[in-house]
Amino acid sequence: MKVIAVNRITGVVASNENASYPASNLLDDHPKKVWKGTGANETLTFTLTGTTSALAIFNTNATGISFVLSDPNGVVLESGVVLESGVELATSTPNVTAIVNLDGSSGAVLVQWDELSSSVTVEATLTNAAGDVLFAGVATGGKIETFAGPNFGLTEDIDDLSIDKEYDSGASYTKDRDSVRVFGLEANMERDTAFHNFIFDVAKVVKKNPRAWVVTDLDNPRWLAFAKFSRMPSGQHYRRTIVNFELREVL
Repeated sequence: MKVIAVNRITGVVASNENASYPASNLLDDHPKKVWKGTGANETLTFTLTGTTSALAIFNTNATGISFVLSDPNGVVLESGVVLESGVELATSTPNVTAIVNLDGSSGAVLVQWDELSSSVTVEATLTNAAGDVLFAGVATGGKIETFAGPNFGLTEDIDDLSIDKEYDSGASYTKDRDSVRVFGLEANMERDTAFHNFIFDVAKVVKKNPRAWVVTDLDNPRWLAFAKFSRMPSGQHYRRTIVNFELREVL
């Protein structure tokens, strides 16, 4: 499993933006408070500082995204194209890879590179094949923390947020609202190393804040989620540690 525990994006500039939906909306952790462009081909330029290895974008209607990774002097380190049907990225230094779910329910993409300690610029060019005006809800970037996946299984539930009431007369009232994914996990970790790293490097840092999670040990794009702890981790120690926690998707 993977998570970007600390968001190290310090700035974002859009090639175009609707004045009512500025690019700064991408940094406020509210996926439905979106940035909107003015056309079907737009570029977002992110500045990241500190140690970094990934950038994720959520709630976008893009059907394709290309990335250019540059150092502080503008020297291109890597570039590649992510398509809705898969990944087409070069694998030379700094070994860029991606996890894509552009055609799924969450409209999400995560691009990862070998860890860099200097500031970087990530230029993301978004396209929409249908010609629709582009939008995106949240961007988060920083260092990827990797830890054990769900050794003992993963539950994936849907929480329907719709309002359903029944009046005294017997009549019913339903207001259709969104639904969110809820992931329940049980992982087996080394007690004095992996478990404590997960607690101190991830759980105590993230707390209840939403972050970019890859909720699987197989990089399954369906489980790339902007989510937060709904049940904080707890561990049962016996030589190794059985860890239980729950993540709830944020919309």
